[in-house]
Amino acid sequence: MTMHLGSRLPLWSIIPFIGILLSIALFPLLLPDFWHHHFGKVSAAWALILAIPFIIAFKGEAVHEILHIYFIDYIPFIILLWGLFTAAGGIFLKGTIKGTPAVNTLMLIIGTILASWMGTTGASMLLIRPVLR
Repeated sequence: MTMHLGSRLPLWSIIPFIGILLSIALFPLLLPDFWHHHFGKVSAAWALILAIPFIIAFKGEAVHEILHIYFIDYIPFIILLWGLFTAAGGIFLKGTIKGTPAVNTLMLIIGTILASWMGTTGASMLLIRPVLR
């Protein structure tokens, strides 16, 4: 029985994930000008730090896994966000609610109910406008 590729990855393979998270968290605070101009390059560097050894070690299986991640997971998610942003962009919720603990709790409850029906991304897209206005 063959093991799934994810169960055979060495512990060092989490380093790029930790690196990109720390980069996203710290660079905007510590080096904002650098991050603003080079965030794409930093992200690509962390991706390559994992992808190159991954492809060298696991060859075709790694290429298949990377393509699977892009075409089955990443691209459909981006299309979903695009569609939700387009649909939610035309929805305008209006009211005179104030930001009190009770109202915030009610918004969380409504968001929880909506998230179970339309997904977390859809509920977020729908409910962010009243919070921002």
